[in-house]
Amino acid sequence: MENRSQSPAPNAWLEKLELDSWQAELIISGIAIYGSLQLPGLIETLVNLVIVNLPGDYHYLFYFVFWYLLLAATTFITSFIGHFLLRSLWVGLVGLASVFPNGVNTLSDLFSKHYLEQAARDFSDVRSFNQKLDELCSLMFAMSFSISLTMVAFSIQLLFAMVVSGILHSLVPGIGIKTAFLGYLGLMVLPALLGGIMNIKPLRDKAWVQKIHYPLLNKAFGKVVFLFFYRPVYYINFILNTNFTKSSLFAFFGSYFAIAIVVGSVFLLNSNAILLLENGLFARSNRSDRIYSLHYADQSASEAPFFPEIESDFIDKPWLKVFVPILGRDEGILKKRCSPYQDNDKLSAEENLEAARAARTDCLLSYLSISIDGKPVNRPSLKKYDHPRGNTPGVLLHIPLDSLPTGEHTFQIDFADQSEDGEKRRYIIPFWTKF
Repeated sequence: MENRSQSPAPNAWLEKLELDSWQAELIISGIAIYGSLQLPGLIETLVNLVIVNLPGDYHYLFYFVFWYLLLAATTFITSFIGHFLLRSLWVGLVGLASVFPNGVNTLSDLFSKHYLEQAARDFSDVRSFNQKLDELCSLMFAMSFSISLTMVAFSIQLLFAMVVSGILHSLVPGIGIKTAFLGYLGLMVLPALLGGIMNIKPLRDKAWVQKIHYPLLNKAFGKVVFLFFYRPVYYINFILNTNFTKSSLFAFFGSYFAIAIVVGSVFLLNSNAILLLENGLFARSNRSDRIYSLHYADQSASEAPFFPEIESDFIDKPWLKVFVPILGRDEGILKKRCSPYQDNDKLSAEENLEAARAARTDCLLSYLSISIDGKPVNRPSLKKYDHPRGNTPGVLLHIPLDSLPTGEHTFQIDFADQSEDGEKRRYIIPFWTKF
C-alpha cells in the first residue's frame, strides 16, 4: 500500500508553480505578444465585413463594438510587452544579485567613499526591489486579463443588444434601432447603478440591502454581463479590490486605461472603423481643394477600396475607368429607393433574370450622378465588379474622354445619400489628360 505520509500535498504542484510563475509568465508573454499583435488586423477584417455587408443603421452601433475590441487588443499588446520587458529586467537583476550578493561595493575607487556610502543606502537591498518588481509583473498579468476580458464581454453584450434591437425594430417599425439599442443598454446598466447606491454606508448594513445586494450585483448582473468570463474576472477583481486601497487601485487601473485608450485611439484612427461614423465617411467628400491618394488605384495603400477610385491622376487613354464601391450603407438606401423586381409571368426565367439585372442597373444609375468638368455624363457604361483588393463589391464605369482637351479635369460623383446634418455625399477627383 502506498505511503500517504510521504506523498506530496494535492496542491503542491500549484504552490511550486506560484513560486516559479515567472518562467510560465515569460513563455506566455512571448507567445501572447506575437498573438496580440495579430488582433488589430483581425479586427480590421471584421470592420471591413460590417462596412461591406450591413446597412448604415447598424454602423454607428458597431463602431462602439470595435472600439471596445480595440481597447481589449491594445491592452493585451501594451501589457504583454510591458510585462515581458519588466520580467526580463527582473531576471537580469536576479542574476546580478547572485553574482554580486553584497550589492554596491563601497570600497571601489570609482567615486569617493562618501558618495558610494550614499549610493549604498539608496540601493542597498536589490532583493527587496526584485520582490516588488516580481509582484508588479504578476499584478500586470492579472490586471491585463481582467481589463481585456471585460472589454470583450462588453463587445459581446453590444452585439447581443444590436440583435435584440434589430428584431424589435422589425416587429415594431416605429421603434428605431438606436432607440431600442439605448433602451436595452439602460436596462443592463440599471442593476449596476442600484448596486452602487446600495453600497453607500447609510444603506449597505440594512437587512433588506444585505439580502439582495450581493445576489443582484454579482449573481444576476455579473453573470449576465460577463457571461463565461464571469468567474475569472470576478476572482481577479475581488482579490484586487479587497487588497488595495481605493486610491492605489484607481491609479493602477487608471494608468492601464490611459495607455490602452491612447494606443487604441492610434489604431482606431488608422482603421476603417472610423468609416462606420458618418463624420468619418463624409470627411473626404465635397473637397475640391486637395487630392486624396485613395482615389487613385496606382497610389492607394488601402487593402480594400471604400471610396471611388480611378486608375491614376494622369490619364493617357481615351477612356476613364472608375471603380465605385457599393457598400452596406448604399445597399440599405437602394432597397428603400428602388422596389424589388417582380417576375413577369409572360417571360422565361432567363428573361426575368435579365430584366432584374437591368432594373438593378437603372436603380444604380439613378443613385449615382456623374459629371466631368461640371457636365453630366448620361448613362455611362456600368457593370457589376468585385475589386481584386479586398473583394470589395461595386460597379465599374467606363467613360469616354476623347472630346476632352489636354490638361486638368475634374471627375465628380454624387451619391443620393446624405448625412443626418443634410450634407450630401460627393467625391471630387482631379485628373490630367494627354492623348
